[in-house]
Amino acid sequence: RAVDPPRPMEAAVTAGASSSAEVDLLASLPAEYFTPPGSFDAVQHMLECLPDDVDEAFIGRQAAQTARVLEAVSAKLSARVMRSYGAFVHGMAQVQQLKSDLTLTAIQCRSARKHLARIRTETVDPGLAILSHLRRKRALSELLALAQGVCCLRADSLQVLAMLRAAAQPGVASGGGGRLDLLRCAELQQACERRAAQLSRLKPVKRMEGRIANAAEALQDAMHAELLKSSAAFDEETYAAAIGCALALDRVDDLVNRMHMNFAEAIKVSTKGVLHTHVLLSLGSVTDAQDASIERGKYKDVCAMLSEEFFDSCLAQNFKALLQVLHSHDRMLRFLCRSSASADA
Repeated sequence: RAVDPPRPMEAAVTAGASSSAEVDLLASLPAEYFTPPGSFDAVQHMLECLPDDVDEAFIGRQAAQTARVLEAVSAKLSARVMRSYGAFVHGMAQVQQLKSDLTLTAIQCRSARKHLARIRTETVDPGLAILSHLRRKRALSELLALAQGVCCLRADSLQVLAMLRAAAQPGVASGGGGRLDLLRCAELQQACERRAAQLSRLKPVKRMEGRIANAAEALQDAMHAELLKSSAAFDEETYAAAIGCALALDRVDDLVNRMHMNFAEAIKVSTKGVLHTHVLLSLGSVTDAQDASIERGKYKDVCAMLSEEFFDSCLAQNFKALLQVLHSHDRMLRFLCRSSASADA
């Protein structure tokens, strides 16, 4: 007949009894069975513990006991596995989710690499090429500006020297052209000095520094020559041009300090020129060598060559030359007063 299923209490009692029997069975095993596998050999231990009178019944009991132990161990392992089954299932779900996430991440990385490659081809590489072209263009523009500056510096310095040589040639009038050349030379010289200071690290500019310095000295000498002319025979335009040159070259102090020297030199040149002319009239015809000797001679030695016939005329002309220098001095002072008054207004 059919057997009634065990009631819950009976099942719990049965399970408890079975569990107690398994515990007792496992407790009956020697302690060596619970050591690490590498340090204990179960077969050797069993062979060493066999009694002397081994028969078939003993072997059957040992085999049954071994089977029960294996069943107890398997049951205990199964119970532990079942207790951890939820965590195992959850872990497997996490592993599957991780696998899906890794697959999706790989797809996204592949797509991102494709997008990055396309962006590099369509945007980054052209942008870098444009940036490289702009940098090259800027470098070439800077080189071109430096080359143009050097060329302008060379042309201006040569033009200053050419204008000074042309003004120093004999027969060149000291009219308006010379005055304009003096102002133009001063402007060009100032531009040359400023540009040379900006490009002083370049070797071509260093080679032109001597030429620029020579042009400055020659221009300063030309300025003093114009001032000397103004001291002998004052002309407003000539003097204004000389002052403009002094301002451009920053030589105003030198101009003021040499004013008295210029008037003294103008008196000397004017009187000596009158004396030289009258001496030539006294001597009549003279050779070029004699003329040069008279020109280089001292004032007292040249006076000794003057005949009495031309003495009064020479003295009158010298007095006239002195009056002209004094008149030039007066006109110069009046010009400076008017300039100062207009500047203050």
